[in-house]
Amino acid sequence: MLIAITGATGFIGSYTAAALARGGHTLRALVRSTTRRDSVQPYVSQWTVGELHDPQALAGLVAGADVVIHLVADWTALETSPAVNFSRNLLPSLQLLDAARQAGVHQFIFVSSVAVYHDILPGQGLDERHPLRPASLYGAYKAAVEPHLWAYHHQFGMN
Repeated sequence: MLIAITGATGFIGSYTAAALARGGHTLRALVRSTTRRDSVQPYVSQWTVGELHDPQALAGLVAGADVVIHLVADWTALETSPAVNFSRNLLPSLQLLDAARQAGVHQFIFVSSVAVYHDILPGQGLDERHPLRPASLYGAYKAAVEPHLWAYHHQFGMN
């Protein structure tokens, strides 16, 4: 199975890439031109060099893929403002989701974070029914993508 992945060189991404490669999957990873790849070189067989906000890079990443796994976040955007976070994290994530749908990918995996639940209600267990209450731009970014994933599932049949 060909799996397209963002964030393969990060902490969680490198473990994900190694596990998927051990499982016999072929990996194509999106990386910036300045990204060190040596830690995941043995696991990734195809590289798409570009930025998450580049439509051509996204199209190249998802072309022919069976699955897309989206892990990456632009951490510099998370330290600035909601508008920068929107343009460098949220919008590119939604563009990746749309590129995957247009390429015929039926399985899109978005790795979210417990940061979407920062303010946990007293006496309530933490599960998918708990309201999203992020306290950071990172949590807000992750929480904002989640309803779009549900919408794509219902509107387009994408898992």
